[in-house]
Amino acid sequence: MALKLGPQRDWVKNIARQFKVVPHIERAIDTLGEFEWSAEFGAKAGDDAWHPSGDCTPSLLDLYLKATGEGEHRPIGVPLRKTFQVGHFWHAYLQEVMVRAEMVERSSIERRGMVGWGDLARRHFQHVGDVPWAAWHWVTGSIDVANYAVPGHGEAVVDFKTMNSMDFKKQDAPTWTADKWECQLNIYMDWTDSETAFIVCIDKGSPHEFKEFTYERNQPLIDALYQKWELVAECVMDGVQPPADEEFPLPLRGHNK
Repeated sequence: MALKLGPQRDWVKNIARQFKVVPHIERAIDTLGEFEWSAEFGAKAGDDAWHPSGDCTPSLLDLYLKATGEGEHRPIGVPLRKTFQVGHFWHAYLQEVMVRAEMVERSSIERRGMVGWGDLARRHFQHVGDVPWAAWHWVTGSIDVANYAVPGHGEAVVDFKTMNSMDFKKQDAPTWTADKWECQLNIYMDWTDSETAFIVCIDKGSPHEFKEFTYERNQPLIDALYQKWELVAECVMDGVQPPADEEFPLPLRGHNK
């Protein structure tokens, strides 16, 4: 007699797709149901550090102009502000789900990493008081989920990305952001001593489906990114503007297929 299953849950379908993280998040949402929660969204404070989320792929000149305050400042319009808020919601909600379902400790959520160089040897640094590095001689950022113990896989970084439905339906990461994702996650893997990272993509259109991409640690890329930031920092200190055509190739590999 064949076993008859009821309506298939999203997490069951995602297990069949061999996802490592998404099925556990889906199952947690299914198990938790409705629960009372709250989140605070605040404006980001400015600093004089590089950020893995946006400072990995720009040219040497663009980074130099940013550091010297000569870069182009584009006002953020209403549509983009609304988009940001949708992204903030999904990050906060999925982080809360993972904590409530005891998938991660709350200390793993939005864990801040900092690395600097210069008079002090490059080292990881937990933020206590003033930053000990000169302007643009350090990198910082907050990791969505650090050191998540993926069942049957080991510890990994998890980062959430909201996407429009057109990009979500593509088999690969969108070309306009694929390189940025790989660079960002590799810096996070460096900060957490991880070998694997996952991007969990959220379709902003109904029914808000999830999927994931897996990235393995790319040490040559990590080394190149620090070299790139250190080079620009030296240019800023010396007042030497990099030529517009000066390229800095990055050894990208892309996500696992």
